[in-house]
Amino acid sequence: MPVVCCLILLLLSPGLQDRVRLENGEVLKGKLLTMQEGKLEFESESAGKLVLDWGSIRSLVTDGVHKLVLEDGTEIERKLEDGMSLSDIRALDPSPLPSQTTGSIKFGLAASFGNTDRSSASLSSEISHRIDKDRIKGSFDWFYAEEKDAVTRRSNITQRRVLGSAQYDRFVAERSFLYAHTQALGDHGQSLELRFIAGAGYGYQFLDSEDTSLAVEVGLAHTYEDFEARRPEQHLSLRLAVVGSHEIFEDMKFLANLQWLSSLEDQDDQLVNGAAELRASFGKGFIGSLRYEFDFDNSPSSGRDRVDQRLLFTLGYSF
Repeated sequence: MPVVCCLILLLLSPGLQDRVRLENGEVLKGKLLTMQEGKLEFESESAGKLVLDWGSIRSLVTDGVHKLVLEDGTEIERKLEDGMSLSDIRALDPSPLPSQTTGSIKFGLAASFGNTDRSSASLSSEISHRIDKDRIKGSFDWFYAEEKDAVTRRSNITQRRVLGSAQYDRFVAERSFLYAHTQALGDHGQSLELRFIAGAGYGYQFLDSEDTSLAVEVGLAHTYEDFEARRPEQHLSLRLAVVGSHEIFEDMKFLANLQWLSSLEDQDDQLVNGAAELRASFGKGFIGSLRYEFDFDNSPSSGRDRVDQRLLFTLGYSF
């Protein structure tokens, strides 16, 4: 009988509660919900749901285990105890980040007639999707140009370039991520049938705000090349990439990217490509851009230059 009574009293007695002590000495009892972006959500037994500034809290004691995200991005699970430093905690039981999808598609046309009959067209698109710790990026670029012979009046293809890339990033901390990258390129101007790159490595997101972003990636990549005039080659390369953007004005943005591949088997085999773009917004998602692109191949096909450059003006839509 005494055992039964003890069990009944235990079931009827109130459970342990989380306790918040404010800087002014007030103590709140209830349940911790979450803390992120400097705001603590707390379900108080007397005042209901409260939103408190994290800086106004002197101490926090919890009955159960919670997920802590520290300032350096480290994640741990533990109870919060009296006397524990709160300044190193950036978030408690944070909600998953909402998914974010951005992208653009752009077109360009150019033509000249008379003594020189030349025409060109370009198409480019990009997309990025971020949800919680996962980010997926993809891009596609197509450029075509032809010129009509003044004597034979026959059209000759002067450039046909197709580039596609995809990348998956997995964030292991707030700014650190592991990535897997693949890229395929065919370029008539370089006599390149196919260059296929697949690699993986480590990246660090130095900046990531609405106005500015900057990420650096370092890793290894396997490169396969098939030129028209020589046998296919493949090798392992060191890969370094930098990707960034900055909003100069409210309706104007600067974007840039750079990739360097250095063969670990032949020091003379170096590949560098990059782009810089000035993008203006006209409202309702419509954009115009002036984009400079370059490709450097230290071991080009016979009779081809090591550097290719393009200047493109395009109109399009972003989302």
